[in-house]
Amino acid sequence: MLKIGEFSRLSQVSVRMLRHYDKLRLLRPVYVDDDSGYRYYTLEQLSELNRLLALKDLGFSLEEIRRLMRGGLSPEQVVGMLKLRHTELCRQIHEGQARLRRVETRLAVIDRQGEIASPYEVVLKRVEPIHVASVRAILPNYTDTIALWSEMTPFLHRHGLSVGSEHVYLYHDPEYRETGVDTEIAIPVPKGTTGAGRVLIKSLPELECAAATIYRGDIAEVYSAYAALSAWMGANGYRICGPNRLIVLDRAGPPHQHVTEVLWPVHPGSLSGEGTLVGR
Repeated sequence: MLKIGEFSRLSQVSVRMLRHYDKLRLLRPVYVDDDSGYRYYTLEQLSELNRLLALKDLGFSLEEIRRLMRGGLSPEQVVGMLKLRHTELCRQIHEGQARLRRVETRLAVIDRQGEIASPYEVVLKRVEPIHVASVRAILPNYTDTIALWSEMTPFLHRHGLSVGSEHVYLYHDPEYRETGVDTEIAIPVPKGTTGAGRVLIKSLPELECAAATIYRGDIAEVYSAYAALSAWMGANGYRICGPNRLIVLDRAGPPHQHVTEVLWPVHPGSLSGEGTLVGR
């Protein structure tokens, strides 16, 4: 038998980790001296430890390793665990590659413009569903929304509701239009609110992945934020896959102080796809 220190030298695993594996019942010593508390191992346990280390290297958690090492799993169960791990590793690699592209893009921007800070920081985010009152119409242009508000405002007043600080514009055309713009406004409302006339109660769908940036200024001049999003998507390999949204977060004060989130549903791929590339 080998004392824990000798076993540690042979296996190149620290005494601390061997004690940890013992505590977790992953690798128990064959004998523990009652008087001294010394742990003893055998050479045969090296192969068992190597199996533990191999599974750990594959990224399995210690609980998963315990299940695998205890046996009792069918070959199908073992294969299933390995396939799940394969899927998880592929996802991590994909996310790492996307993060690497974003780092490279940031470096290229700094090299080209000589500026570390950007007025538009683009992030990828998941957006939860939103329960809203909504009205949609074809408008003359991107800024003339009076027709929509003339229907929405009376509806809100009848229900004792107000616009509040947050409301959403959605643009459904697949390309920029000079006129005849398919536009929707959506106001978050409590559950149980009922629609009336052309004002519908609906849920804005969840967005699994959206590119978003914050714009500060008059919403009628949001083009610079669109340009920043377009450049970011082109550099990072994303495409639009649905109606873009303008979420008005703060409209207190004069227009140049308003705060708006510009948000595009995206998928990895080329820049072209469904959704409006340039809106307001």
